[in-house]
Amino acid sequence: MECQPWTSEIDDWGRPIKFWISGISPVVHRLIATIVEGESWQLLVYDLNAPHSSPAVYVLSKNFLPKLSSSCRQSLGVVGLTQAGNPVIAGNDAACTGEAHKRWKVKQDAAEQYARALPMPQHEVIMLLAPRRPPTL
Repeated sequence: MECQPWTSEIDDWGRPIKFWISGISPVVHRLIATIVEGESWQLLVYDLNAPHSSPAVYVLSKNFLPKLSSSCRQSLGVVGLTQAGNPVIAGNDAACTGEAHKRWKVKQDAAEQYARALPMPQHEVIMLLAPRRPPTL
């Protein structure tokens, strides 16, 4: 199944918003959605075992994205969850050839406004999301 971003505009500000379902983790029953508004990225993690609860929200620091090449930034997507349940984002290998890291775990501290994207070793085990094709931004 191909993921298609839903795009609309906020009437008050006129900024485009892209939203898509990044995938589902069948092991821990989590659904992850991604929202991109300009250079602002938010990851929403829904617990499917608690359908009436609010999602965990991870707002990526705006300092993280400019550090990546444009092609790597455009290929970013959520690929899984850490054992602690934090989202893991990765860029396409071909698009991120010049990057020191190609996978990052996203960690949101309660006291911080923005989530940190921490480099992950390639051999660290993650729970993969069900297969999907990332949308083009």
